[in-house]
Amino acid sequence: MATIVVRKIASTPVRMASQTWEKIIALLAPDDKSPARAELMAASGIGASVIASEATAADAIVVHGDGPQIRIYCLFSDDAIVGDGMNEDSLVSVPTVGEWEMSIPCPAEDLDWIQKKLKSCSSRITARAVGSDVLDQTKNLSAKSVEAAVDLEEFLKL
Repeated sequence: MATIVVRKIASTPVRMASQTWEKIIALLAPDDKSPARAELMAASGIGASVIASEATAADAIVVHGDGPQIRIYCLFSDDAIVGDGMNEDSLVSVPTVGEWEMSIPCPAEDLDWIQKKLKSCSSRITARAVGSDVLDQTKNLSAKSVEAAVDLEEFLKL
């Protein structure tokens, strides 16, 4: 099992959906000049739309890359205001360096148009219906970019 890092980002009413997507981009691709940031920016309309639908409340935006799997959830309404469980801290490593892929949850009725739109602006970002399992996308990454990792929480369980 790969290491998983979770971030929970405050969204509406603390931030507009577009501002939430910008916060997610800043976490995943902090270098303003990186190709990954440009690709994520190209998907801004879709990212904001998915966040506005609150699809990211229970289903994570998942990023597979050279390091641990990143799962980003959004907090809405009172949860966003109170901030319990919120974690917007920077990541230790940049998950969008080298080979990476992203899976975004969206309402089932929007899946077709979102997938089509994503194909036109990104080869790395895909969509899945809310409630669908995230397939192990690391199989699509080059063998050298997939590293073994130990889930310490599982390892240390008695």
